[in-house]
Amino acid sequence: MDGRRLCRQRRATPIRKRKEKLDYNEIIKRLDSIENIDTGILLELIKIVDAIEAALADLEGNLDNVFTKSKIKDKLTSAAISEKLSNRQELVSKYKREYIETFEEWSNDVITYKNLLKAFHKKTPGNKRILPLLTRCENGLQTLNERRNILNQWQYESCEHEQPLKTALQKNDMEIVIQVNKELGKITAYDDRTAKTYTIEELQNLALKDDNAAQKAMGDYFHEINNPDEALAWYRKAAENGHAKAQWHLGVRYFSGCGVKKDMSQAENWFRKSAEQGDAGGQHGLGGCYLAKTDFVNARHWFEKAAAQGHADAKSALELVSLMLKANYTPQQHEQYLQQEKEKKRIEEEARNKRIADFQGCVSGSVSAGISHTVGLKADGTVKAVGDNSAGQCDVSGWRDIILVSAGDNSTFGLKSDGTVAAAGDNSAGQCNVGGWRDIISISAKGSHIVGLKSGGTAVAAGDNCKGQCNVGGWRDIVSVSARDGYTVGVKSDGSVFRSGWDPANFDADEWRNLVSDYKERQMEVK
Repeated sequence: MDGRRLCRQRRATPIRKRKEKLDYNEIIKRLDSIENIDTGILLELIKIVDAIEAALADLEGNLDNVFTKSKIKDKLTSAAISEKLSNRQELVSKYKREYIETFEEWSNDVITYKNLLKAFHKKTPGNKRILPLLTRCENGLQTLNERRNILNQWQYESCEHEQPLKTALQKNDMEIVIQVNKELGKITAYDDRTAKTYTIEELQNLALKDDNAAQKAMGDYFHEINNPDEALAWYRKAAENGHAKAQWHLGVRYFSGCGVKKDMSQAENWFRKSAEQGDAGGQHGLGGCYLAKTDFVNARHWFEKAAAQGHADAKSALELVSLMLKANYTPQQHEQYLQQEKEKKRIEEEARNKRIADFQGCVSGSVSAGISHTVGLKADGTVKAVGDNSAGQCDVSGWRDIILVSAGDNSTFGLKSDGTVAAAGDNSAGQCNVGGWRDIISISAKGSHIVGLKSGGTAVAAGDNCKGQCNVGGWRDIVSVSARDGYTVGVKSDGSVFRSGWDPANFDADEWRNLVSDYKERQMEVK
């Protein structure tokens, strides 16, 4: 049988476009009827395996980034508190059904991939790619099953906001909650006192009538849109009108010097007002003020009150202070410890600034381009990107401390001064799975793969490996790397060359000698 008849559609079709999905059972039947695997059929199998690997990478990325346990619960909880009490249970049930349907569909897909891979393994038992993919299928199914169990067990009655709401009703101490809908780009306010939703304009009118909950919510609103001065002004109004959480906000700002001049007496004053109203944050803050004064007894007293309300940081602080008291830890010892910590931070900051300064001179103005986007490295270690952003390849505005950039077809990579690598954009071949890389001193990306040079002269790679371009694990004594379409090249310290992947124009690495690397050796301190 001609290999081209085994799979009549493009390789990505069975995985990425559900409406044009291949008949997998038909492929397995055809495969079972083939006695000898010729080159044409083998190439078709490789294409399907590539597509399965890309689909599993997408699934794993979604489970790790979008459908984590906490984010599922956050969305259900957000749905619950965003509606009137009478509608909450119905809305939560709707979201649960949608999630479960999605997980069921994904599970069916993974089972299909698993069956295909088993059929391929039976016909090509020497293929080393199959068994790891089967393991990833098993792990994916297990994770999907765990997520389903979480959804099935989650009930609105266990919503973490429900009990505080009931307690607030009993105390007549209700809150207005700012809600940010990032998908719609809207910010609204929900009033637990009346189960009513306000626009920001309506909320401001309420705040101008000296409603302290509305004033505090206005502070939250300006905090959300990054206007710290307005946020502080509204928090102050609400705090002066007796709002406990707003008093805590002021205490935090005076304690840390955020937006105001640091003033420990003012911090203690506002924390105390908040704490005396029973706010756990205020109690924790007041304990922190006493700890800063090395008054461990009073610090423990307020940490205990906050911890009793479930404040996690207060629980940790209470353990620390209790150990100090038990060990007869003196204020002088604590002051010495604080000075040591301060000096340690100063040294770390100096080392960080030195690392940045060492590299800025040689990379300022560095640019790299993909298929339809361009990325540039600025002298301050930030990154600018323009062009096609359909895969998120231009989402680099938050990157900092970057010393080198490199663009793949639809992805972008940045080498940070601490030897780690940032990635954005298309991850269909796993090319953005670089979060665990360490001690990297140079990177190069092309197509759908990236290679990194480590400080010890070894190399790492991620992404498309259909031609073996990521097989660099055995490279040693490398001083420079370069990724190209379908292959990877590394220059050794003796001027010779390593190559992995596709053979361009009968490339003979043995004939290449005495090459000069553009790599300038540096001793990088890694954070």
